[in-house]
Amino acid sequence: MTLTPAQLLSDLAKFPKAERYWIAFSGGLDSSVLLHAMAASRQALQADVAAVHIDHGLQTQSLVWQTHCEKFCHELNIPLTTLMVDVDRQSGKGLEAAARAARYQAFASILREGDAICLAQHQNDQAETLMLQLLRGSGVAGLAAMPRSKPFASATLLRPLLPYSRSELQTYAEQHGLNWIEDPSNEHLTFDRNYLRHEVMPLLKKRWPVTDRSMARSATHLAEANALLLEVAAEDWQRAQDGPHTELSMETLISLSPGRQRNLVRYWIHHINSAPLPDTKRLQQIFSEVMAASGDAEPCVRWQNVALRRYRQRLYLTTAELAVGQTHAWDLRQPLSLGALNIRLSVEPCDVNGLDADLTGRHNIRIGFRQGGEVCRPMGRGGRHHELRKLFQEWGIPPWQRRRVPLLYVGDEIAAVIGFCVCEGYASQRQTRGLNIKIEDLSGDGIARQSENNDNTAD
Repeated sequence: MTLTPAQLLSDLAKFPKAERYWIAFSGGLDSSVLLHAMAASRQALQADVAAVHIDHGLQTQSLVWQTHCEKFCHELNIPLTTLMVDVDRQSGKGLEAAARAARYQAFASILREGDAICLAQHQNDQAETLMLQLLRGSGVAGLAAMPRSKPFASATLLRPLLPYSRSELQTYAEQHGLNWIEDPSNEHLTFDRNYLRHEVMPLLKKRWPVTDRSMARSATHLAEANALLLEVAAEDWQRAQDGPHTELSMETLISLSPGRQRNLVRYWIHHINSAPLPDTKRLQQIFSEVMAASGDAEPCVRWQNVALRRYRQRLYLTTAELAVGQTHAWDLRQPLSLGALNIRLSVEPCDVNGLDADLTGRHNIRIGFRQGGEVCRPMGRGGRHHELRKLFQEWGIPPWQRRRVPLLYVGDEIAAVIGFCVCEGYASQRQTRGLNIKIEDLSGDGIARQSENNDNTAD
């Protein structure tokens, strides 16, 4: 395929139109070709075109490269933004991955809704990515390699050059007399991608000349297969969902074939809860240890900042380390934030089954949490004392959440198990408006949410 500005316009027409196209511009061959072709197309695009250059602070020539990029953009009358980033060399991810993470974070900082950030990866890059993912033992999603388009930050990330080979980009650059930077680090064989590019791929292409094109085509097929797997997982999730999205019904899960079970669990973790996926070993532990555990066990598999736990016939996704609540004085007049638990308590009027409104403003009210041995007298149970432990079991609260359920104390007596019941002696009288204590989740991560109100709640 021959790259021309007209052909690039045709390629871009396959994606939703952006109000502004940012070109990630390193000054190398690939991004120089992309920027030049976009600049030649901007009138037909009917959108703003701008360039962004990232200085990773890893090369002594970075200032020279920035000057080159400024000159290149000036000649094309394209505005250039240069961003300095701090690459975390101690991240444990490797220098390439750390630099990529810093670069993408910088991109996100300048994007607005309606923007698109265009990266210059091409067909050869796609083949190398597929090979790297194969060597890592990746599944279908990883082998799908780099998508041509995906949501990113508040905008869209595009890779319009994926259909073109590096030789086709070089032909374009030579035809238009472009000058570009050669990054010396691209020759360092200590980097996996460079080793593939300079040592492995030439051997493959010597025997199979169209290796890059064939691998890129395979990545496209795998991307289609992955999209189908996601559709199947979404359908299975609709059947398995009958509670908060951090919970998964084991009854539905075990009714599926083993392959669909793994597909659904991965989908639930990553696409529903936006949590990092477990590696193959931990995914296997979920099925061999968590799902296979006896009913009275409390199995748990942890990875990164996530934990997958089981209670009764449900799987739960939580943060790996669950903070325990601390005692706080509260007079009910202002919302109370419990930072360790990422929740906020507030009071609102209610017509039935509420707290006595006369409690507002009293100085002997506090929020506490279960320590063990607590008893209370839930409304509607004949005034008898019940062990909190047994009530939690009755309400189906998972063991790891029980020390995180807020208890409203008046003096030394539990007046309410917030979200579950109001206790005798502290409820509003009939025909008198009472108070409901509302729990607001502040975590924003979709994981480890506070238990929702159940049928025993005072609401």
